[in-house]
Amino acid sequence: MDFFQKSMRTLHKFSSTKLYNFQPVRLKSSKRWIQRQTNDHFVQKAASSNYRARSAFKLLEIEEKFSIFKDLKKKKSQVTKELDLPLVIDCGACPGGWSQVAVEKTAPLTKNFGSLPCDEQQSCNVISVDLLEIEPILGVSLVQGDFMTAPIQNEIIKLIGNRKAAVILSDMAPSFTGICLLNL
Repeated sequence: MDFFQKSMRTLHKFSSTKLYNFQPVRLKSSKRWIQRQTNDHFVQKAASSNYRARSAFKLLEIEEKFSIFKDLKKKKSQVTKELDLPLVIDCGACPGGWSQVAVEKTAPLTKNFGSLPCDEQQSCNVISVDLLEIEPILGVSLVQGDFMTAPIQNEIIKLIGNRKAAVILSDMAPSFTGICLLNL
């Protein structure tokens, strides 16, 4: 019997017992995480800056160091059609902090561009893809699903149209369950 089969047998044995019929208890590690989050400088800064996540500051630091968005922001007079807008694709975008930064860094220098909703008539310059549902972000086309599957790839290709991506972002990490045997 291989390791995977043993692991699944062990999980099945535990799931059939009464172990899971109790009220959840906060572990010390959970309490420490909550304490760290409430005291974290970047969490507080993200909230005051209206970013969805502290990771937005990670992208801002990357931009400062490597200038990945350099020359992508155009003046309103330079944008004559949708194809002139630089396209950014954000893979693993949830909750959307990096997408917010991408809109700020690539939208034309006009007061209200980032507040325009995206629809079939107006393409956005940021396409965000994630397995999880993302709350709408102004100036961002959202795609929910696995970008490794053909239907989602076709949807992204449809949104891209005749444009080319100037920047592709990814801040993905695997989901962990907290059960070592399931995180293989």
